[in-house]
Amino acid sequence: MSCLSFGLACGGGDSAGTSEDESAYGGETADDSTTGSDLTSAHAVTGFKALETPVSRVLSQDLTALLPVGASVPARSTVTATRSLSLEGTPAYLVVAEPSMRSLVVKKSDFDAAAAAGTSVFTSTLKEHVQAPLSRVLVADAAQEMAVSIDMCQSSKAWDLALFDWLRQVGRAIGAPVPVAIAMTGGWAKAHGPQLLQLIGWHAAKELDIVWVNHSYTHPLNCNAAKTSCAFLTAPSVDFLAEVTENEKLLLGQGAVPSALFRFPGLVHDSGRRSQLSGLSLFALDADTWLAKGQPTHDGSLILVHGNGNEPPGISKFFSLAEQGHWLDQAKAGKLRFVSPLRTISAAAQ
Repeated sequence: MSCLSFGLACGGGDSAGTSEDESAYGGETADDSTTGSDLTSAHAVTGFKALETPVSRVLSQDLTALLPVGASVPARSTVTATRSLSLEGTPAYLVVAEPSMRSLVVKKSDFDAAAAAGTSVFTSTLKEHVQAPLSRVLVADAAQEMAVSIDMCQSSKAWDLALFDWLRQVGRAIGAPVPVAIAMTGGWAKAHGPQLLQLIGWHAAKELDIVWVNHSYTHPLNCNAAKTSCAFLTAPSVDFLAEVTENEKLLLGQGAVPSALFRFPGLVHDSGRRSQLSGLSLFALDADTWLAKGQPTHDGSLILVHGNGNEPPGISKFFSLAEQGHWLDQAKAGKLRFVSPLRTISAAAQ
């Protein structure tokens, strides 16, 4: 089965993508030829810095965010600041709000006016999972639940528009935008500016409920000649801090707020990099259902596909499973729920 079976236009570009038989890393290494940028910043982000120690506050009143525009956090919520910055000249913090674990940018003055928090579920869970990447969602209902994550590694190919159109179609059918993790790289964002802005537009229009996952700025491969072994971000030559923070600045410059989730390229990491990541107040997001690798879906699946044109087998498998499992009809009937990947943090806190 394919996207055509759903009455959707299949994505363009080279159809000779990389399968798991051609590369142990699927679409993660299929195309690293993008150069240049057609992206301009919508917001001025300066003074961006990761806080050495996250700071938590309890709000005494509702707090209106600078980003996302129109977002707010209700009174009595705990919020944890992980980054300091200036947005359009306004001193601000990037914070994580509980219990949703959503990330927002708020005025520094508003945050500083709140009372100090004695405890934070976010920070305590982070400390407990330094060496334990997240790979499942918390199943909290009788209905089957799964989370969808889409990696956007560097690519010169056309994106898999049909995948995003299908998720939007499900959202229209159920009357609410489908939550989806989009693991964004700086390389793809800079080479595909109009498509990135389309994603941001769909989120703003509530056609998709996007959780922005950091997938690194340059997505370095560091492979051997045959691409059978790749070090990715674990290579000693990698500037890990820059790979994390430069991508966060890029996203914020477009008005997209990066979450507290980070996906290592190739899902390759070691204890040293995991420790560094935790020190940056981020959780490593793996996946237990990488479709192109033949990993089966199950209740609580965290699905991984590539939406950048690099991994057609994964997209084909997604549509095949969706048709065979009647996912659209099941979602309309309330028997299947696509849930937020931020539920991985909730699962870790249990």
